[in-house]
Amino acid sequence: MNPTALATLVGALVITAAVPARAAQDDQGCAPIAAAIEESGGTASVEQIAKKLSTDVETVRGCWAEWEASKKGTAPKAAEPPKKPY
Repeated sequence: MNPTALATLVGALVITAAVPARAAQDDQGCAPIAAAIEESGGTASVEQIAKKLSTDVETVRGCWAEWEASKKGTAPKAAEPPKKPY
């Protein structure tokens, strides 16, 4: 087996193994992250929560924004598409 084919095979196996773990995390949603934020009184850093829950910082940031919006009673604003000139 040539080295390129071997590297491709190993890469595919790594990706395949990571997909179910990520899907399981997505199924949980932001509930565990919101619980960790609540538990800390909102004082824990994004990095601390990500490390504690073994997740990535970007996921924690997104959930944190949702958590803050829920406390304010507003949903986070989505980016608006550019307006077309008339």
